[in-house]
This record gives sequence, C-alpha cells and structure tokens, in this order.
Amino acid sequence: MTITIIVLAVFMSFPFLRALTGSSTNEDTYHFIDQNMRNPNGTFATYLKEDTEEDADEVRGKETLSETVGLWMEYALVTEDRDGFEEAYRQLNRFFLDSGGFVYWKLSEEGEYREYINALIDDVRIIKALWGAYELWGEDKFKKTADFIGESVGENNVYESVMIDFYDKSIDYQSDFLTTSYISIEDLDLMLEKGYITTRTHAETFRVLNDLPQTNGFYPKTYDVAREEMKYDKKINLIDQLIVAINTPGPSEELESFIKKEISDRGVLHGIYSLKTKESLVDYESPAIYSLVITYAIGNNDKELAMKTYKRLIKFRESGAKYRGAYSIGEDENTHIFDNLLPMIAIERLKNKGWLKADA
Repeated sequence: MTITIIVLAVFMSFPFLRALTGSSTNEDTYHFIDQNMRNPNGTFATYLKEDTEEDADEVRGKETLSETVGLWMEYALVTEDRDGFEEAYRQLNRFFLDSGGFVYWKLSEEGEYREYINALIDDVRIIKALWGAYELWGEDKFKKTADFIGESVGENNVYESVMIDFYDKSIDYQSDFLTTSYISIEDLDLMLEKGYITTRTHAETFRVLNDLPQTNGFYPKTYDVAREEMKYDKKINLIDQLIVAINTPGPSEELESFIKKEISDRGVLHGIYSLKTKESLVDYESPAIYSLVITYAIGNNDKELAMKTYKRLIKFRESGAKYRGAYSIGEDENTHIFDNLLPMIAIERLKNKGWLKADA
C-alpha cells in the first residue's frame, strides 16, 4: 500500500503531470536548455553537441555567444522572470564584458575570448534588454551597465558617421559596412536618446535604413559605407529578411506576400531562396524562421498568419523523453540554441497578445 502511494505521488508530481497534459509550452524547452545546453561554468553552449566543424558564423559546438545572453535576457523580460534575467546579467559581467564596456561576441567553452571582436546586433539587443529590466524592476545596475556598453558601441561601432557591424579591438579595426538586419530605426532612436551616438550618426544611419530598396521583394544584405551602395546576396537568407521586415515601420508588403504564398501553396518556408527566381535553394526549415514570422505577424496584428505559422513551428518540438521540448533535433541529434530560444520568445509573445492560451 505504501509503495503504491509513493509511486502514485511521483507519477502525479508536476513534471510528470505537465508532460501528460502538454501544458505550459515553454517549460520543457526551458528545462531542455537548462539541463543540456550549458557548459561546466554555466554559460550556454551554442550547439547541443561538441564538434570541430564551423558554421557560416564560425561558431563551434560548445562556444558561447553574446547573442545567447541577449536572447535569454529577452525571454526573461517577456516572462518577467527576474531570476532568469539576473543569471544572464551575471554571465554578461563575468564572462563577456571587459573593463571598457566592450562585449566579446564569442567565447570558448571555458569562457575565454580568442577574438577581441564585438557584434553590433548583439550589443544593441543587450542594451535594450538592460533598459527594459531597469524600467521593469528599477535596479540602477541595469541602467549603468546599459550606459557602459552603449558608450563603447557609440565610440567603436561607427564608421564615417554610420553604425557598422563590428569592431576588432585587438587591431583597432572598424568594419566599413552595415548589415541591414543589425539595427532598427527604433534602436537608433534609443541610442540617440541615451546619448550613445551623435545626432549626425543617427541621421546618417537613419538615411540608410529608412527607405531600404528591394529587389524582387527582398532587402539588401549590407550597406557599403565607403562606396555608399547597397549589396544583395544572390542566395537570400530568410532570417535576415525577416529581421529587416520586423525592424521596418509598417508591413513589408512584397516580402509578406511571398511568405504567405509559400505557406499557402507549399506549407513550409525554407532557409535560403534565390534572389533572381525566388525558388528555395535548400530543403531545410528552421524554427527560428517561423518564430520570426510570428513576431512579424504580431507586430502587424495579423492573427491568421501568426497562428498558422505557430502550428508549423511546434511540429519541430520534440515530445519524446530524451529531448523533450527541444526544437529541430535532427538525425545527428544536434540542435542550435538560437532555434530553441526564438520559439520560446515567440510563444510568450503570442500568450501576451492573448492569441495563445498558457496551456496550448
């Protein structure tokens, strides 16, 4: 009798009950990341598995990124998770932030930097999150750290009065281009309001971003500051396109029509498309892409697109015991943390919008 009661109590404990009911869609993903994608020092690994291969961003398996810190902060803000935010804040200060406000974009598994390089998109995400935390919880330390990083970005990530992708502190080198998805006009306004950039830098970068051209419905990948010209990739990365669309005031009509047609006609979105033909060039799908479509749809109050995309997104979430909650586990049993954090953020935004019940 006693054994039966104990077994029943364990079976009906919260984790087991949650798994049976399917409630709280992000809890399993949160648990998966927390238990499986941490290095011994607590930093977040980029990939589930260790490897020696490099992806397009030159990131190896267990290396940790400032991008992840910023996304974890963003998730903590949308869920108002003070403890989660504090943990990311501690990681930022302990591992990524140097004495001059410079943020390393990438560290080794041990938390050591091998490149003295920052990334504008990741720094700005962290700055915005810190200001959000200050406004939500009123802690001066968040404001002070935002100022510390913002002043460094304003000093280092500007070339000929235009904000640029990265700064290599080891050789005092500034890139001479801006990836169009790296900063929004809203970000620029914040940077100016807080005094991190000059009015001229705001005006020049605003000029670049305010009226981006389109070719065949796609945005340019980069702006070459020295030549004052936009450059397109022949192979269009849909993640970049969606970030630009999210950052652009109002709907991006031609790109939006393309996305809706792909979902309507084929039921899927792929990662890479041809600039010339708009045909998909790869077979893979990405949870990150669907998450960004959801974010875009929320911004344009398009519930139909958001919920249709959500239904496709959750097909990538594992329900089996081994990787429960993980997204996009392939035959190699690997996943990228980006493909897990973006769905968590998108789902919370759907809940906050009232379009998705908490136990959906």
